[in-house]
Amino acid sequence: MNPETAKRLAELHSALAAVYADLAGTAGQVPEPEDRVVGLAKAAVRLGVTVSWLARRANWSKAGGYKGPDRRVHFPLSALSTYANAHKR
Repeated sequence: MNPETAKRLAELHSALAAVYADLAGTAGQVPEPEDRVVGLAKAAVRLGVTVSWLARRANWSKAGGYKGPDRRVHFPLSALSTYANAHKR
């Protein structure tokens, strides 16, 4: 990729990030992609619970977790947000 193309691509990326920030109502911040997936430890931090509590099947399944092909529990960020909003303390 030549330098001019890379520079133009970076400019377009910045412009798109600004549009996303305006749409989210958080000027200057790029919203986190909702389809990203995190593991058990990061999900526990996001929800403000212990890893041992979240590791129980009854709890991680309620929070939107699922077992991936690697047999580990994964959490979509959108599911964590939904669960956290429904269970605000």
